[in-house]
Amino acid sequence: MAPLSLVCGVLAAAAVAWPETGKYVALGLGLFATVAGVLAYRRSAGQARPRLLAAAGVTLGLVALVLAGAKIALTLAAVGRLEQLL
Repeated sequence: MAPLSLVCGVLAAAAVAWPETGKYVALGLGLFATVAGVLAYRRSAGQARPRLLAAAGVTLGLVALVLAGAKIALTLAAVGRLEQLL
C-alpha cells in the first residue's frame, strides 16, 4: 500500500498543473494518497522502506491537496469578482 500511496501522491502533484479539471483530479488523488499513506505507515511498524514510502506519499498528497484547494479557491474568487463586474 505504501508504493500505491507514493504513486498517487506523484500523480496528484502532477495533476495540479493540469488545466481545467486537473485541480479536481489532484484533490481526489491527494486525498487518496494521504489516507493510503497514513494506513500504510501505521501498518508497517518495524520496516523502514515502507514507512518512508508511506511518509513520502502522505507528504505529496497533502501538498497536492493544499495546492488544489488554493487553485479552487482562487477560481471561485475570480468567478465571484466577475459576477460583481456584471
